[in-house]
Amino acid sequence: MLERAWNEHCPEGLPDKAVFELVEVWLAKGDAAKAKAYLARTTRKDDYQYRQLLERILRELDEKEELAALLRREFSHYRSSDNLKKLLELVGEDQRGKIIAEEAEAIAAAEWFNEHDVEFLLFSGLDEAAVQHVLRHAGKIVGAMSFGLESLAQAFAKLGNPLPAIVLYRAMVDATLEAKKSKYYHHAVSHLCEMKRLAATIPDWGKFQPHDAYFDNLRVVHARKSGFWSQL
Repeated sequence: MLERAWNEHCPEGLPDKAVFELVEVWLAKGDAAKAKAYLARTTRKDDYQYRQLLERILRELDEKEELAALLRREFSHYRSSDNLKKLLELVGEDQRGKIIAEEAEAIAAAEWFNEHDVEFLLFSGLDEAAVQHVLRHAGKIVGAMSFGLESLAQAFAKLGNPLPAIVLYRAMVDATLEAKKSKYYHHAVSHLCEMKRLAATIPDWGKFQPHDAYFDNLRVVHARKSGFWSQL
């Protein structure tokens, strides 16, 4: 009935919304094969709802090879501990080392910074790879992602890696001041204080600007933000 109603309403073809609704209907009826056939008609194959429905269908049909490929793509797209756990539950815990190594290699070749990839590397015990990802993409870090970046900065500091921590703190401070939102200035002040503490433990800054030089430049660029400087 639902399919007939959609066909009458959309004679030119089923919209994606209708496809997803019909897939849910067939899954509820216990016909995963029919659901899979309908799902193939959607144009939104990158959609989260599509991927969730496909996973349900493949589990119902016990199509382990295709499911493993789907879960691997999901994990490569978002390298979280939960996605890794789901993948390993299917392919076996003995594949952990191989999968982590392959994903770490892909991260090393990435052209952009991804905070979730840094979390994954740290979670996997690949601290140096995480450090290099931050340092390599220092100029591409979007400081507005302050909550995630702050956690990463704290993690690096705790592990005794102050330089990537400072790079992340700088991205957050720069973003806060450039946004000109005074209600967040106290966060930038806190980050600057933490940077100063960490800077004292860095003997070699490499290609990066030492803290004193960074601070002096900040003074020049944001000299008129009295609401910020008054809090230091």
